[in-house]
Amino acid sequence: MGVRARSKCSRCKAVWYCSRECQVKHWATHKKSCRDMVQTTVSESVVEPKLPEKEGLKVTEEDKRVVERVTTSIKPVVVEREYVREVDAKEVTSEERKPKRKSLFRQKFEKGLNYHCLFQSPGMSEVDEIISNMPVHYAGFRKEKGCRIPDSDIERSIPPRIKEVTRFLDLFEEINVMKADLESQDFIQDCQITLDVRNSEDSTPDSTDVILRVDVKERRGFKPDVILVDTVDKEEVMLGLSESYVNLTNKLDILKASAAYGIFNGDSSFGIQYKTPKSLFRLPLQLSLDHEIKNRVVDSGVTTYADTATLSLGTRSQHFWLDVFWSWRDMSPFGDIDEERIRNSYCSSTMLRECRPSLGSGVALRFEHGKLTALFPAQGHQLRGKLTYFGLAGDVHALKCEGDAEFFQALSPRIRSQPGLLLHFRGKAGCLLPLNKRKSRFYDRFFLGRQYVTGFERGSFGPRSAPEGERKQGDLLGGDCCGTAGMELSLPLGVGRARCRAFYER
Repeated sequence: MGVRARSKCSRCKAVWYCSRECQVKHWATHKKSCRDMVQTTVSESVVEPKLPEKEGLKVTEEDKRVVERVTTSIKPVVVEREYVREVDAKEVTSEERKPKRKSLFRQKFEKGLNYHCLFQSPGMSEVDEIISNMPVHYAGFRKEKGCRIPDSDIERSIPPRIKEVTRFLDLFEEINVMKADLESQDFIQDCQITLDVRNSEDSTPDSTDVILRVDVKERRGFKPDVILVDTVDKEEVMLGLSESYVNLTNKLDILKASAAYGIFNGDSSFGIQYKTPKSLFRLPLQLSLDHEIKNRVVDSGVTTYADTATLSLGTRSQHFWLDVFWSWRDMSPFGDIDEERIRNSYCSSTMLRECRPSLGSGVALRFEHGKLTALFPAQGHQLRGKLTYFGLAGDVHALKCEGDAEFFQALSPRIRSQPGLLLHFRGKAGCLLPLNKRKSRFYDRFFLGRQYVTGFERGSFGPRSAPEGERKQGDLLGGDCCGTAGMELSLPLGVGRARCRAFYER
């Protein structure tokens, strides 16, 4: 809306304007509700003051219908009265020049996400209740001119529940989540969201179709950040730092370097990634170099590492990605370490054969749909699938298919700004099929993490090697197939984000 101007109406001193442009644009509308021209009655029991004979009040039937439509209380009432007085010809002609857009309200989100109503008049004690319960219907979104952010990036940040809201207060809460998600993206520095009705001549003042107007300010230069994410296979939660250079070539591209350490297992990762939204055939492109170390000493007696280079090309909606990768895998520590000492103290001879150096390369097709923007979202889903072929080069020739899904559904209203009774479904399945006589490799097998098996260690599931040396239980080898599903009901305890959970997993 432009530069903020902390100015209010020069007559009634009751309405603040968020900017100079807002004051100029909406002055003609506010003239009808100014204190010198508007009188407001809060209750029928209030005695109306007597007015001079030359000046009177007139209440139209349309005003009464509008107020009854947006007021949920049985005690009515806020009635807007239009003040009638003698005016000259110049004022009459200016009143006839009404704008084509008959805006119901404009909502501007700033720091703190406080809203103001341009139609507020002095004496409206129930204005907050009226605005909160105002009926609305989400109709779509529109970008401001000059915004280069792709439509797909903004659409992915729109919460699924926003299309089902019926009150302004619910819409306000959902857009709060949308604004936070947009500003968390690397190439967005600031985001302003304005609510408006459709820009058409036949729109009425009581229209409930709402347009989201998104104005995004692009980020440029370096951006430090803290990483707290889970890995793709849901086995570990990573905590670390990242440094990004945004708009490297002034085309919304990002060069990022990151380092992270695992909280539960002690895994670590280092990576460099470059991505741009438009490359070949105007499709998004990603190039990444990663070094990952996985600590499996507790359950398998080894620590493995992998150096991977990946080239990814996605669709414009970014639901499908085609990956071409090369990966070198080996056991760590390596070097002049006594093999007998490793066998007796750390792992079995089976693991020494399983974790010999390996080169795997191939192509993969990934599918992603939906996005969960909160730890316990009130509603939403996330689907991910991946089909991988190993065999372009190296000693691995296999086909791997895997996928996971999560669904959230609220069964009751919110409790203290937290989702009430929440139903959560989750599951994972995968299969590894060797295409030659060789067995599958340890690096490519499946391991179920804590995300899917609550309260159990990863080492409790899957086939093991024969006991050897000091390892009485044998080493966990991983599985060529895996499958798990779970259902959970949770309820907030009223203390922060703590929740009481009841779940069933299989």
